[in-house]
Amino acid sequence: MLNQIFRFAKRKGYISDPPVIAIPSSRQNSRPDISETEWRTLYTYLRRYVKESQDKRRHRERFYLQHYILILANSGIRVGEARHLRWRDISSTKTLSGQKRLIFTVRGKTGEREVVCNETVERYVERLQNFRSEEAKMLNLEEPIFCHPNGRPIGSFKKGFEQALNAAGVLRGSDGKKRVPYSLRHTYATMRISEGVSVFQLAANMGTSVEMIESFYGKKRMRDPKMATEVTKFRGW
Repeated sequence: MLNQIFRFAKRKGYISDPPVIAIPSSRQNSRPDISETEWRTLYTYLRRYVKESQDKRRHRERFYLQHYILILANSGIRVGEARHLRWRDISSTKTLSGQKRLIFTVRGKTGEREVVCNETVERYVERLQNFRSEEAKMLNLEEPIFCHPNGRPIGSFKKGFEQALNAAGVLRGSDGKKRVPYSLRHTYATMRISEGVSVFQLAANMGTSVEMIESFYGKKRMRDPKMATEVTKFRGW
């Protein structure tokens, strides 16, 4: 940006010899996600994790954690956006074939946007709604969907997330990096790319740029078997 400013100043005659500012090289680390195999291990384990709760309080904590993980990995919303997602922020649309899809209206660092969720999210949200309706006797649309019994938002799932993933044996990836709740957003991105979703549509749904998608997930995209199949189609010479 500074180089552009100095070049502009030279064109206008404000300076005669603009300085050249070297752009530092940077290496962006790939984002930690959860592989498809480990994801199946995790969500299968979470069912047992909830059932084995020792008391009512722990059951509630694990139940909410389970659905937090399932919803974030199938919507791609940010951790902060999930924290403030309220019941009244949930609506729906339909696919070309007439199937229902939930829409979250979220507010985060990129402003307000609408997020179209994977089809399974409707089931997860319904379970949370039934649980909360029974617990509070009446659903308050102004409440966050991830809330404490008193209706206040759950500030963080970080500790419970780490405990659950450690118990399931998927806390660390093959590179040794520890997974955190934000890994769910990256898991969503890599799974959507694997399914062939356009990076333009994916970027819009995630509230980020195409460049960011390509920068962080491009390598995984090129290594995906579906991508390898598409780019090496051969009809013969």
